[in-house]
Amino acid sequence: MKLRIEKRKDLPFYMNILVPVVSIIFSLLVMGIILLIFFQRSGMSWGQAFSETLSAYGEMFSWPFGNVYGIYQTLLKMVPLAFVGLGLSFAYRMKIWNIGGEGQLYMGAFAATWGALFLFNGIENKFLMITLILLMGAAFGALWAAIPAFMKAFAKTDEIVVTLMLNYVAIFWVDYLVYGPWKDPKGYNFPLTAEYPESAKLPTMFNGEVHVGIIMVIVLAVILQYVYSR
Repeated sequence: MKLRIEKRKDLPFYMNILVPVVSIIFSLLVMGIILLIFFQRSGMSWGQAFSETLSAYGEMFSWPFGNVYGIYQTLLKMVPLAFVGLGLSFAYRMKIWNIGGEGQLYMGAFAATWGALFLFNGIENKFLMITLILLMGAAFGALWAAIPAFMKAFAKTDEIVVTLMLNYVAIFWVDYLVYGPWKDPKGYNFPLTAEYPESAKLPTMFNGEVHVGIIMVIVLAVILQYVYSR
């Protein structure tokens, strides 16, 4: 007797909710086991290790969601990750296993920063500046993804390995820039670039605590969901 796995054309609505919820619970459980073993191996008793694990989870949930500042910071950090996830969803739906989202994000950030600080630095029109650096960032991220795409098409390489390794190339390249030629001389020796000009900054909300990127990523997610459901 052979088992055959066949993808369903349509999933029940409750499955679209149940699968991510169960996945999150399972990942938290696995991480909890790892933390428990780590604390116990560091010299604690099992009881102390369990208490420390619960304390770590308490901090993990209380800081991002227990105060207004934490909520704002969580939303800000969510935006680039959400954009990467939405971008990768195209590849995954085509059964192309692009593991290089991090590297593509880094190269897009590099290109956008290059545009904001150097190429388009004199542009004062906010709409034009933001449009240019967004297009530049998207183009460089796409070009970085094109490297493993061409290698897979013409050299039959495994996109998982190539995209994963290219992550490190992009990360080290950006590290070189922020620790070297692009390092802000007024940044107290921190590995940061100079601040973007005002024309390159997204409009903000809630007294400047968050930017409109949150709205942009939500709108994009809704549009993609509509396209995928057609």
